[in-house]
Amino acid sequence: MIMIKKDLKANLIDNVVLWADNKGILKKEFLFKQILKKDEELGELSQALFNENRHDIIDAIGDIQVTLIINAKVRGIKIIDTFTGVCTERSFEYLYKKLHLSVSECSDENATSYNFSKAFSNIERFCDTIGLDSVECLKVAYDVISKRKTKTVNGKVLKY
Repeated sequence: MIMIKKDLKANLIDNVVLWADNKGILKKEFLFKQILKKDEELGELSQALFNENRHDIIDAIGDIQVTLIINAKVRGIKIIDTFTGVCTERSFEYLYKKLHLSVSECSDENATSYNFSKAFSNIERFCDTIGLDSVECLKVAYDVISKRKTKTVNGKVLKY
């Protein structure tokens, strides 16, 4: 089961990169816009958690992963798969803070593969705690963005 999940995740990562390339947003000059988009998605996750809206939580977690994948690709950072399938006993609040902090650290210009790895690991742990599958969240996000009618203007993907 874990091997199938890793293969699905790797395939989704490749698809997100291809989508971003087709949209023309895999450029260094658009990196800051992706950082802002990641921050927007973190805000949407906070709002979804506050409103206890499971659909929006799944969407936000998937979208956060999409922005991290694009951010890492633009920086030339390989995403290291750290899924262990095990979540240590921690409180929901603690894991949310760890997720938020580790995702935010990926905005630093000196972020490394370790930072991205830690962010994805914390997303997985958080999802496990609230009964979600991080790979399924990424799949849901990719399914939405890949079918959406958009155009890219100055590094920003606009819906129409």
